This record gives sequence, structure tokens and C-alpha cells, in this order.
Amino acid sequence: MKTSFILLTLAALPLSLFAADVTGTWKTEFDSQIGNQKYTFIFKQDGTNLTGKASSEVGDQKREADLKEGKVVGDAISFVELLTIQNNEVRITYTGKLTTNVNEINFTREVGEFAKEEIVAKREPAPAAAVATGITGEWQAQFDTQRGLQKYTFTFKQDGSNVTGNAKVEMADRKRESDLKDGKIEGGTVSFAEPLSIQGNDINVTFTGKLSAKGDEIKFTRQVGDFGTSEATAKRTASPGNP
Repeated sequence: MKTSFILLTLAALPLSLFAADVTGTWKTEFDSQIGNQKYTFIFKQDGTNLTGKASSEVGDQKREADLKEGKVVGDAISFVELLTIQNNEVRITYTGKLTTNVNEINFTREVGEFAKEEIVAKREPAPAAAVATGITGEWQAQFDTQRGLQKYTFTFKQDGSNVTGNAKVEMADRKRESDLKDGKIEGGTVSFAEPLSIQGNDINVTFTGKLSAKGDEIKFTRQVGDFGTSEATAKRTASPGNP
């Protein structure tokens, strides 16, 4: 009798309490008072807590911010993106609802008291190859940078969502090697940092990339502090058991 009562109680609960996990990569594009904006959200859900980051583009301007105060309650999602405008910190609040197909979120986006937009974020499918094999192995890419052409050989080791490894770099007749830091793979998005010393100053070279559907290419954006960015595609040259 007790078991039956519990089952009946669970059946009576709203289906929204059993909403799908929103962990992964989501994208949206919308018009705003400052122009067309393109957003990529990377969500990580742990129970009702939501963390992650937002990468956005407006014209030729790019920015990235960690998400704050993230919550998932049933199919309701909310978080805050902090934005600095003329040295003033503005809260951009997002309040959304997961649709029935669990691959879309209808958001209301409020920029302080300045603007409000209704936007739709869509989930990016996780590459099947990434799930099956991960990115463990050797990859090569060539970046055309302000200092000249740089040839990279990455050796990645993936353990769940964590990525470690090293980078070997050739530029003209100069070579360097460094261990990678802060490596992550989430929903097919790969990110890590290469520590670099320039004129006695320590700088993090950050890489953010998207794994292809076949799992054999990663399209990277390489950013050197505030100095500049470059893009290149890294291609898999070897993986465990396939030298």
C-alpha cells in the first residue's frame, strides 16, 4: 500500500520537475539596440545549480563572461551575465523555459533597465565521434599570427570532460613546448590555455574550438591576451591504437 501511494504521488507531480539536463552548448542570434548579437552559451548543470559561460559577438567585438546565479527548477532556467558599460557594471538577466523537445529554451533577456529581448537558444548536438573516442591523441594546426606563421602539434589526453596535454610550437627557426592548462571539453567545445612568456611577462594564450561531427577536426580561435586573435583548424594525426 505504501509503495502504491508513493507511485501515485510521483505520477501526480508536474512533468516539468523531470526536465532534461541542459548541460551542453546552446546558440542564439537576435537583434538588439546595439545591433545583431550572436551568443554561444556553455551550460553545466549539477542538480538545480547551473554554471557555465557566455561568448558573444556584436560586429567585430567579442566578449566572454562567466554565468552567475544560475538555477534550473523543473523546466525553468535563469542566470545572470555581468556586462561593463563605461566602467559601470550592468546585470543582464536571463529567464527561460525549456520547450517540450528539450532542445530549445525561450528566454527573456533584460539588460538592466535599458532593454528587453525575447530570444530562442537552441542546443548544439554533441558530435557522436567525440562521445565515442574523445580527443585523446595528436593534432596539428598552423596559425597565421602577428608574429608570423606558427605550427602547432597538440597532444591531448581526455578524461571525462577534463583535457590535459602539451603543445609543441615551431615559428621559423624557433621552437617551444609547454604543458596545457585549464583544459575542458563540453558539448563538443574544446578549451584550454597555453602559458607563454613574452619579454618577461607571463601571458595565457587561450584556445577555444569546436569539434567536427566526424571528430577529426577542431576549428580553433587562438587569443593572445589582449594582443590579437587568429583562427585555424587542427586535424587529428594520431589517436591511441592508431599511430
